[in-house]
Amino acid sequence: MPRGEFQQLTGLDERTARSLLSRLIETGLVTSKGHTSPVQIAFPLDALQFLLPEFYPEASTAI
Repeated sequence: MPRGEFQQLTGLDERTARSLLSRLIETGLVTSKGHTSPVQIAFPLDALQFLLPEFYPEASTAI
């Protein structure tokens, strides 16, 4: 999704939405090819046990 749409979805002011998006990219929960490119959701392997515990129970023992 376009970065501006992300801000609209959160309902946050521009600065807070940018900060949140940066943190999500840092943690790997969202990816982007560049600073102005659209963003998309991601599922890093080390987060699967928290994001999808019933769907992927092996993740808790994989790391």
